[in-house]
Amino acid sequence: MKKLLVTLVAAAVCIGASAEKKDIRWDFGAYAALSYNASFPLPDRMVTSGLGFDLSLINFKIYVAPSTFLSVGILDFMADFHYLRKGSMFLNDGYAVPAIEDARSKAHTADFSFNFPIGISQRIGGYWAASLYVAPGVGFISYNNDFIEGETHHRDAFFPSVGRAGFRLDVKAAVWYQDIGLIVRYRPVAFKTAGTGKSLQTISVGLAVRY
Repeated sequence: MKKLLVTLVAAAVCIGASAEKKDIRWDFGAYAALSYNASFPLPDRMVTSGLGFDLSLINFKIYVAPSTFLSVGILDFMADFHYLRKGSMFLNDGYAVPAIEDARSKAHTADFSFNFPIGISQRIGGYWAASLYVAPGVGFISYNNDFIEGETHHRDAFFPSVGRAGFRLDVKAAVWYQDIGLIVRYRPVAFKTAGTGKSLQTISVGLAVRY
């Protein structure tokens, strides 16, 4: 990951140096993406699939050539949801156990993060473009249970006492046709699950819209 970040920064410096005598202009943009997630390694009772959401509200663009621009996001919000099998629930230490009184109980983790993506985009032909981003940031994890006990419906959300907040890192690539894109994301650094003690890595594929 460090090598990729260094490569992007080096590319920015080289492109900027080659464009010293050109008309460099500033612009801004934003995009939103909804994705299908696959995560690993999985703790006990968690399913592989999940959902992801990516919202970039302010993305400054620096045009260093007519078809190339660098970008820095300063208000990028992401959310990843990871689910347990039905009939499971979280304890307050993050471990998953069977929900003895409710076989239909539902539970999930919510990983909310704020990122600062650094990227480079290149227009390819008339309507096509490609983008590559490295996005460091900070995330916050919560555990959520939804179950029935007796005649009472419980919806509980709680935070772990250790590891509630932590560093996040995402690598994203997108292919655009006008303002519609296919985006692929890999998160190698996330929160550590109680079941494995390892970072829950996630691969996402989804659709994005620029506006």
